[in-house]
Amino acid sequence: MKKALLVLLDNDQNESESTSLLKTLDYEVTQTLCFVVKKINPKFYLGKGQTETIKQTLLTLEPDLVCFDFPLSPLIARNLETELDYPIMDREGVILEIFSSRAHTKEARLQVDLARSIYYLPRQRGRITQLSQQRGGVRGSKGEGERLLELDKRRLNEDILKIKKQLINVRQIRETQQKAKKENELFYFALVGYTNVGKSSLLNKLTNSEVLVEDKLFATLDPTTRLVSFSANEKALLSDTVGFVSNLPHLLVEAFKSTLEEAANADALIIMLDATHPDIELCYNTTIEVLKELNALNKPIILLLNKVDNQDNEIKLQAIKNTHPDIIPISVKTGFNLDLLKAQMLALVRGRSEFITLHLPLDKENFIGQISKDGVISLIEYQEDYIEVKASIKRIYYEKYRQYIK
Repeated sequence: MKKALLVLLDNDQNESESTSLLKTLDYEVTQTLCFVVKKINPKFYLGKGQTETIKQTLLTLEPDLVCFDFPLSPLIARNLETELDYPIMDREGVILEIFSSRAHTKEARLQVDLARSIYYLPRQRGRITQLSQQRGGVRGSKGEGERLLELDKRRLNEDILKIKKQLINVRQIRETQQKAKKENELFYFALVGYTNVGKSSLLNKLTNSEVLVEDKLFATLDPTTRLVSFSANEKALLSDTVGFVSNLPHLLVEAFKSTLEEAANADALIIMLDATHPDIELCYNTTIEVLKELNALNKPIILLLNKVDNQDNEIKLQAIKNTHPDIIPISVKTGFNLDLLKAQMLALVRGRSEFITLHLPLDKENFIGQISKDGVISLIEYQEDYIEVKASIKRIYYEKYRQYIK
């Protein structure tokens, strides 16, 4: 595993998360430096003495990478790379590289390529070696490095336009699929939350499917939709979506908007939190912020706290219950409280239905089969001149049976 020096700001609460992000890229954080920045230095972001501290640390540590756990402008990134004479990466770059290694479907790959192209476009000068300073030649003429830089920028701009056109086509297909989901009239749940919280494992448990489960950040970039069966006639769709992290780069939110819109298009959200995370409230707030940006909070929400099978989390569980009294503690690993979760999901599914009593003419007995398709029958009684049927049916079918409703 390669070595990394991690540079944090004093107000950064995410050291463990940042370490996990780098681990996902096969970097081990061998040392962490934390600085107080009262005034941003326009050249290095950090103060002169702080930059010197990093240089001295590099002499003894000799890592493969210096990671700054905050966004760096292209100019500051170039200045730091030159000053430190070391490859550097900021938080956005780290997350982009992870996304790049996790994208599998055509849409996910296009979205990552778009985000990476937009990110690296203004950083190209730092990616070109110092050829521009070689072969300076005649005043007014451009060196080989400058020509390479212009060609690279032109290529990236062309790539961005090309990817955007391809994404339009892919998104049209997604919109068609979303329309089909709506026409199917199945209740649609979106499973959202922090990365590596256990969403794919829960999807597998609730749907008896085999979605890839990895103990890695951003193992799921491509939304997966499966069918949840509550009974023979009561079913719903459940989608697992891309995980969140704090300070998720805006360009990634933009690039993955169509994927994240799985949450916006859902009938209800299942927000999942991790009881083992050192800052559960941060995870909750991060998730809510992204959902707010997607205008996806105008629907019912079921809030879950996973991994409560670890007894060390009992105090933490009580604390979060005080803040979120409706939260359901679960363990996907042991199955604890999954029946309660399914009961709450079923209540929402049934909320789109209406309980009715029908008096069917005896010659309309064949309607019973249709009613069982449109809802759930709880009683059938044959009377002298009619058949009494009690059923819960979806509201969209109400008019079909109106004349027989009592």
